[in-house]
Amino acid sequence: MPPSPRSPNEERASLALFRQSLHRSTPLEVELLVTPRIALHMLQRNTRNREARKAGVDYLVAELRAGRWAVVADGIAFDTGGVLIDGQHRLFAIIEADQSVRVRVQFGQSSETRVAIDLRAPVAPGCVLESLGLSQGTLRAATASIYLKYARQVDKRTFSVEDIELAARELGNELDYLAPHYQALSRLGIRAPLFCALALGLRKDRAAVEAFVERLLNFQRQGPNDPVVRFERLTDPVKGRTREDLFNAGLRCLRAHIAGEEIERVRPTRDEVHYFLADMAKAA
Repeated sequence: MPPSPRSPNEERASLALFRQSLHRSTPLEVELLVTPRIALHMLQRNTRNREARKAGVDYLVAELRAGRWAVVADGIAFDTGGVLIDGQHRLFAIIEADQSVRVRVQFGQSSETRVAIDLRAPVAPGCVLESLGLSQGTLRAATASIYLKYARQVDKRTFSVEDIELAARELGNELDYLAPHYQALSRLGIRAPLFCALALGLRKDRAAVEAFVERLLNFQRQGPNDPVVRFERLTDPVKGRTREDLFNAGLRCLRAHIAGEEIERVRPTRDEVHYFLADMAKAA
């Protein structure tokens, strides 16, 4: 189907209908002429999708310029809050190709709907979390997975998106605090198991762990046995070190810091996470 010619009157009518329908509470599907200008307006509502893939946009641009665009059944969709939940690649392609095309646009979709993102690539749990407005979705998903395995003792090899989302929400307050620091901590090599240890530490003693994180970020070290120094060294690549090793070692450092002890004076345990969670239960 060749691209539709631009009509100023039809463009104005399409833009007006888009604005009128944006915050509908009930589903509505209409066919609109989407011009580059309207596509830009729609992309301003693109606040919860994962980053667009260049290969996907390039493919659609080529299809547009070759006149192979079709009015497909699932074109562009907005939720009841007016947030774009499907179609960002099509909109970017319309702008880049500088073409106007007819597209089916859905309004009033549920914000909980799991919409398959453009080109139907698999959606990772981290992308789902980011689509829900959570920053650092990949880190949150990895932390939630480790939390389920070691703290909640869920006996599964893999976890569903629903499992990950529930665990990430359970860790919400802790991860909300840590997520803004993630880029700085990642420069120290902080990986998801250690990030999970920090999240659990926040549940036990928030003030002490915030001070611990502050010292990590500011490189405040107080001797070779300082738990902060040992925590940093945990991130050095060591052959054979498992996620559980990292997780338990991170908890051991946090216990030492919270107790005001040097790391060598902390009694090692066979299962550090159970010991740590038992301490949390006592404190509660």
